[in-house]
Amino acid sequence: MLRLPEGQPVFLRPIRPEDAADLQAGFKRLTPHDVRMRFLQPLPELSPSQAAYLTRIDYDRHMALVAIGLDPKGGTDGWGVARLVADPEGARAEFAVVVRSDVQRRGVGSLLIDRLLAYARARGIGQVWGDVLADNHAMLAFVRKRGYWIARSPEGPGLLRVSKDLSALETPVQEPFA
Repeated sequence: MLRLPEGQPVFLRPIRPEDAADLQAGFKRLTPHDVRMRFLQPLPELSPSQAAYLTRIDYDRHMALVAIGLDPKGGTDGWGVARLVADPEGARAEFAVVVRSDVQRRGVGSLLIDRLLAYARARGIGQVWGDVLADNHAMLAFVRKRGYWIARSPEGPGLLRVSKDLSALETPVQEPFA
C-alpha cells in the first residue's frame, strides 16, 4: 500500500486477466474528454475484446499497472491505469496513462508513471515515448515538468510525441511494486 500526497491509501499492482470486467466498468466512469485524451479519439465503449487485450498482457514486453483506491464503504475502486509496451529488442517502450477525472490532480498519475518508469528501468528499457494530443494541456504540463522531450509526432497532425531517456536518470532504480 502506498499513500497519495494527501495521505489517502492507494494500491498499485500489475493488471490481471480477471480485471477485464472492472476495466470495462471503470471505462464507463471516464468522461468523454478523458477517453479522447487517452485513446486519441472518441470511443463509445470498451468492448470485451478490447478489455481482454488490455488485461491479458505478457508482463515482459507489455506491462500495465492499476491504481486502486478505497471507496467510502470500504470496498475497492479503480482509479487509473498506466501501460508500457516495449519494442521487440526491449530498448524503447510506448507508454500511456489514464486517471479518472474525479481523482485527477491528487498524485495518482504521478505514482503510476513513477512506478511504470521504475519497472522500465529495471527491465533495461532506455527510452519511453507516447503520443499526446496537442490539446491535452494537462498531460503536456505533466511531462514538461518531468523533463520529457516534446516534438511533432510522425503519426499525424494534432499529435505530439513525448519521450524520456531513462538511461540518463540519476535517481536509483527503485523496486517498481514496493
